[in-house]
Amino acid sequence: MDLFQQSVRGGSNRFAGISRKAALVIVAMLLLVIAAGLSVTTGTGSHGAPASHAPGESDMALYRAIISRMRAGDSYRHAAVVEQRARNYPLRPIVAFRPPTLSLLVSALPSEAWAGVGLQLLAGLTLVLWVRRVEQGVGSFPALVVGMFVFATGFSAPLLGEGACMFHENWAGVLICLSLALRTERRYAASVIAAGLAVAFRELALPFILVMTGAAWVEGRRREALAFVAAGIVSVTYLAVTWMQVSQLVLPQDPVSPGWVRFSGWGFVLDTTRWNALVAVGGQVGGVGWRRAVAAVVVPLALVGAANWRGTGLRLPAVLVGYALGFMIIGRPNNSYWGLLTVPLVSLGLAMAPTALQFLWARCLDVART
Repeated sequence: MDLFQQSVRGGSNRFAGISRKAALVIVAMLLLVIAAGLSVTTGTGSHGAPASHAPGESDMALYRAIISRMRAGDSYRHAAVVEQRARNYPLRPIVAFRPPTLSLLVSALPSEAWAGVGLQLLAGLTLVLWVRRVEQGVGSFPALVVGMFVFATGFSAPLLGEGACMFHENWAGVLICLSLALRTERRYAASVIAAGLAVAFRELALPFILVMTGAAWVEGRRREALAFVAAGIVSVTYLAVTWMQVSQLVLPQDPVSPGWVRFSGWGFVLDTTRWNALVAVGGQVGGVGWRRAVAAVVVPLALVGAANWRGTGLRLPAVLVGYALGFMIIGRPNNSYWGLLTVPLVSLGLAMAPTALQFLWARCLDVART
């Protein structure tokens, strides 16, 4: 009762005031999406194959070789072209090249270990910044402990993953989550900077800036929207200049990527959550089938939790839905590591799911909670 009373007074839950009919529809949709996910059978691709550009030892070796050349005085564009060509990685289209930010960062540090510690500190800071806001969303200290544990399962890769600092997606994912944590009703400058840095690490973070811009505009926060637009322009310019420089060294006979528009559907969305610790444990216990089964439950619950919680306005649900729709269209099976960008926010939505389910249960039973 206290949880409901605190949440209703705080206005932090959208499901608090919905009708019984609406609650029943949401629950029915939730069960249907879970059932659809459990029925999905989709491959995840092989890992470590250079031709398919799957994340693994081969990618790490590529990134380290590029950084080694840069430490010896080579430019990023030359080092990247030479190493990708030598390892039979795609060089065309130009977006097959990663932004240079991570290579510039690691090459400037005394060793890779420093970058690893930096990523862990950034992830830890992000979790700490979310504590207060998660507490406001769940309404009690015991629920906060459970919620933060669930939330932390989305940071298993940047905090514990071997060589995690060498993957651009880990940095971008943490920075996206940090940007959302830093943004408040009164302050947004730090959030804008973090969002821009996320794109600088991985161009796939650009949709996050679009969501942040759109949400601010809908809320009538024109200056905030324009600030995010500026961040997007700066980030795209940075990427365009980099790719333009690299393109000058690419030859017509260089390997071409097989493309990313595959319409892989809901199964690929579920595969992108494999980096959540709960989903990963499911895979270790029962293999791929169990991992997908856990993901089939985790993702819909995360979406419901995000939809219910008002803590970020429309931002959290819009980001999760937007990336889910994008992943259903774009991404080869072996690109599931793209989920490193979104799994922290998926885990945040999952942390909010118990509260959402309590409200839905109360509405379905037509129990008055005032």
